[in-house]
Amino acid sequence: MSISTETAPAISAPAAAAAGTEQAWLERQCRMLNARAGLVVRHQGDAFLPVALWPHQAAAEPMLELVERCFLEGAGLFGELAEPGLFGMAYPLRRADAVVAVAAVAVQAASDVALAPMLRQLEWGAAGLALLLERAASAAEQERADRLAGSLEALAEVLGHGDHQAAALGFVTDLANRTGAERVSYGQVRGGRVRLLGLSHNAQFGRKMNLVRLVEAAMAEATDQRATLTWPSPPGGPITLAQQALAREEGGQAVASIPLYHEGRPFAALVLERTATQPFDTTELAWLESLGSLAGAALEEKRRNDAALPVKAWASLRGLLGRLFGPGHVEWKLGGLALLAVVLFLAFAEGTYRLAATATLTSRSQQAITAPYDGYVRAAPVRAGDRVPEGALLVQLDDRDLLLERLRLLGELSRAEAQFQRAVAERDRAKINILTAEREQYQAQVALVQQQLQRARILAPFPGLVASGDLSQRLGSAVQKGEVLFAVAPTDEYRVDLQVRESRIADVQLGMRGTLFLSARPDRGLPFTVHRLTPRVVAEDGRSHFVVEALLGETPDGGLQPGMQGIGKVEIGQAGLASIWSRDLREWLRLLVWSWWA
Repeated sequence: MSISTETAPAISAPAAAAAGTEQAWLERQCRMLNARAGLVVRHQGDAFLPVALWPHQAAAEPMLELVERCFLEGAGLFGELAEPGLFGMAYPLRRADAVVAVAAVAVQAASDVALAPMLRQLEWGAAGLALLLERAASAAEQERADRLAGSLEALAEVLGHGDHQAAALGFVTDLANRTGAERVSYGQVRGGRVRLLGLSHNAQFGRKMNLVRLVEAAMAEATDQRATLTWPSPPGGPITLAQQALAREEGGQAVASIPLYHEGRPFAALVLERTATQPFDTTELAWLESLGSLAGAALEEKRRNDAALPVKAWASLRGLLGRLFGPGHVEWKLGGLALLAVVLFLAFAEGTYRLAATATLTSRSQQAITAPYDGYVRAAPVRAGDRVPEGALLVQLDDRDLLLERLRLLGELSRAEAQFQRAVAERDRAKINILTAEREQYQAQVALVQQQLQRARILAPFPGLVASGDLSQRLGSAVQKGEVLFAVAPTDEYRVDLQVRESRIADVQLGMRGTLFLSARPDRGLPFTVHRLTPRVVAEDGRSHFVVEALLGETPDGGLQPGMQGIGKVEIGQAGLASIWSRDLREWLRLLVWSWWA
């Protein structure tokens, strides 16, 4: 174990008072015990830090081993040192049942018995020192709590104002009241220079005042060195010429200049001035730096919010350019390169412009099947949606009345034939002529009935699909001559009706090719060719669509039916990808601008 000789960091006023208390207590104990040497050691982490020595380090070093044992065992110890008749005594100081320090003294004694009252005196003194240290620690905790409360109140003072100027003036005035400063100044870095924006207790100030020039110089000195500067300054510290000049101008006051940072760069500074009898210690400066980082960020945010829109845009652009071309920000640079690659790709890449439109599959032609005469439905084996071969029975009309009529007519024809033979045998020329006409009449009627019997069975004229008609629910009902019973469409001739938006109809020309994808068969595209541009208009979703007819280039075997819907894409031609993808936006903007100028 060794005693550190490094300069201890600066401490707050309560902590400094505690350190002075330990030294004064040690000196008093050493005089009371007529000790040769003494020390107080604190255990911080893995190190042993001496906080009080008497009379000097060399005299206290023989007790270090005893002090270490006292830390480990947590009880008062004594032992003979290297010099005959010289004894060391060590006693632990506790806080919350933990050993935080050890007080040790080296005394001259004739025997161990003579050490008892000395050890008792050291124990009593250590208890008093522990009480003093506890009070100093409580004072330090209270000081930290007061500092924290002050920081929150100062931040609330900034946030309580609506605009940046009022917030800055309120902040410096509140800070002056809290620190006892005669004047607190706030300035911002603009264009490489620091400009004074606010003085405590002063809403307005002249730009040509010598004080303003000196304050801005002090702020610039701190922001340029990126360090908190004070006057009086410690020996060997940074350059403080501007701080010294400001202090002399105001009659030798104490000055502190604190730079405020945002995104790693100084954007503003604070200058505090007060009487020379109240210099700024390091603890207070640390608190001021912490407060400045909190309030400074809020002030910078208010300044940006109060700026005009062009200023905000320029600031955002500068920040973006700084991330892209300045040091660091690798992710921004990679993102910028990726965006540049995408822009270059869109600028030079070309693709096929395909116009998408809702498509409906319809039959190219249909044949109506009508009732040949007035009659009744006897049988209807098919209905809409059925595929039928050529000659398949579509509907059977009731022919029983026709059969009876044919039998009757055949009987009349036989009677007329017999009378005609008798007239020929009698050589009655007049009757022969009459019966000849009557016989021909019956023959014509029989032929007519025979033809009607043949037409009672209505057959499919060609292989196709029954597009409409269902007589399965009308068996026995009457139909009238010429009534449409069925519509049959061929299965190898289809037409595609494309609903093209009104804004795109000018792009479509006859003969253009495309591909149809049906909802029922999305795995296969069917090629088609634009055949006709019709004047038909269909309203859908509040928009007008023109119907464009196209013919399928190939018809798959089965699987297609009229009425199927899907998406058809017409190949317009080659164009840039950026032009293709931005066409809707460009046309919308063009119409919008035209409507404004009109």
